[in-house]
Amino acid sequence: MQKRLLPKILSGANTQEIRTVKRKHRPNQGMARQFIRYNLGLLGNPTLLMQSISQTIFPIGFFAIIMAFQNGLSLRGLTVRDAGVTFLAGIMIAVMTINQASLSGVFISLERQNLGFIKSLPIDFKGYLWLKFRIVTAIQAVILLVIVVGVGVLTKLVWIDILTLAIGALVGNWLSSLYNFTRDWRLLDLTWTNATQLFNRGGGNMANGFVLLGGIIIGVLLVSGYAALVTAYSPIVVNAVAIVLMMMAGTAVLMHYYRYWKSIKLTL
Repeated sequence: MQKRLLPKILSGANTQEIRTVKRKHRPNQGMARQFIRYNLGLLGNPTLLMQSISQTIFPIGFFAIIMAFQNGLSLRGLTVRDAGVTFLAGIMIAVMTINQASLSGVFISLERQNLGFIKSLPIDFKGYLWLKFRIVTAIQAVILLVIVVGVGVLTKLVWIDILTLAIGALVGNWLSSLYNFTRDWRLLDLTWTNATQLFNRGGGNMANGFVLLGGIIIGVLLVSGYAALVTAYSPIVVNAVAIVLMMMAGTAVLMHYYRYWKSIKLTL
């Protein structure tokens, strides 16, 4: 009964309609597919998408194109010993791109009044939020891969460095999305009237701009310092130490958010 009623009720609460699946599926699979379609429908607002792109993807893409064409930036000299550097660069690109204005930073609030209805269903609500997180992370991963591969080709990186740049971007996407998705829940707003209200939560444009600028400066310093160490000392030793440090930092972030979502009471 829930499978038949869910599309009709959600379409009445929101303009996005979920069509029922005609083929026979197991109940859980059918419900999950309907939720996926519904969540993809939440992204059908062109104004929201344009504002998000202008504050996330556009600055990084524009900067990369200028550096590649106007300044003739070429990274052809980087080799396999610099794979760790490009991996870190990929993480930093993702962290700078996936910010409070990214899709993961507003994806829960896009539900509006529908979220209360979905929470009232006899389903695992944390499981539903986990599904939302995977959906938005996958969408952002595709976008990031296009960006970093494009940057790698434009700057003439060798294939191994393009690969590690892409892997770093995927790791950074996951970690940054965890932060912004959790932030969206903490600052949950289900009564917003325009996307700007969602993007400006927690400090406004100026504060968010300073955060982005600080992230860029820190990212440039870390990548530059890593590259200098690889050049000055044994690449094997430097890369090994860097990998251990990055794994420790990444694990700490994952454990922090795992404990947060495990212990939190999801009350609206």
